[in-house]
Formats: sequence, structure tokens, C-alpha cells
Amino acid sequence: MDSSWQWDDERFEWIDVEVEGLDGWRVRVVPALTERGTEIAALTISPAGDNVPPSGVTAGVLRALHVRELHLAARAAAAQHRRHGNQPGLDSWSAARRPGRAGRADSFYAEWAAQYVDLLSTSSAPVRDLHRRHHLSESQVRGILHTARRRGLLTEAPAGRSGGELTAKAKRILGDAK
Repeated sequence: MDSSWQWDDERFEWIDVEVEGLDGWRVRVVPALTERGTEIAALTISPAGDNVPPSGVTAGVLRALHVRELHLAARAAAAQHRRHGNQPGLDSWSAARRPGRAGRADSFYAEWAAQYVDLLSTSSAPVRDLHRRHHLSESQVRGILHTARRRGLLTEAPAGRSGGELTAKAKRILGDAK
């Protein structure tokens, strides 16, 4: 990692990032501070050494660039810069708050998963029952349960059927809530 820090402006002028699959090339990211936080203002692809790789910049080289990965690599470079004491207390690549509502906590999904598991033993249509109880569409209820499964709070059900059990993680969250 190489970078140029502007002490007067307290910002990076540029950061070189390594991109997997781009052997022989250097990618230089130029950050800009915006109202949303630090964004990539420009990037440059140039040979890593004195010689241009045989086929030059190809479509494959361009396809290997993913802006999200460049952002993450630049943040990691900035963090490394701070860890080595080169930037006292500054975070020019801090994660800016994204617009929109904050996500829901695991406890929200654990509570839904618990209600669903309770209904599995008494109902032939637990999703429909939750939809009626909470005045949400069945699709919204399925989405909440899907997220609970993805977060490791509810085990998988047989394909096309109702089912699942609370995981140890969900039980721990629900136990802490009481």
C-alpha cells in the first residue's frame, strides 16, 4: 500500500490499492470528501512497473474493478495508515451514515422466529396466522422469517413446507431480553 497524505488539508491525496486479478497493474484511488462522507472521485490504472503488460488495458482489466472493493481497500489502507501513527485521530475514510432507516436488531427477528415456532405446533398455516395477528402481508411475514433464517436465528425448513426451530443464538437473545 502506498499513499500520499496532505497534512495541511488532513486528507489523502491518493491511495494505491491492490486488486486481485490485476497483476502488473496499479490502481490509484483519489478520494473526495462529500456530504455523504469520503467517496472515490477518480481512479487511475497504470502499469505497476516500467513496462506496460503485453495487451494493455483490456475489458477484462476494467471488469476486474469493483467500486465497492476499491472503497473497502482504500478504507483498509487508511486504517493501516492510522495504526502506524501516521494520522493522529483522523478518519478520512470513515463509513458515512447511509440514508434511510436503520436496520432492525436481531432481537426483532428472534421474537418473530419464536412466535412462528410456537405456531408450528398449533397451526397448519403459521405465516397466515402471523399475517393476521400483525396486520402485515404474508409476503412481509415470509421476508421477516427469511431474514431470521439468514441471521442464524431460525433453522431451515423443508422445501415448500413450514418448519424450523429456534437456534441457540435466538434462544440466547430471547433469554437476555427477559
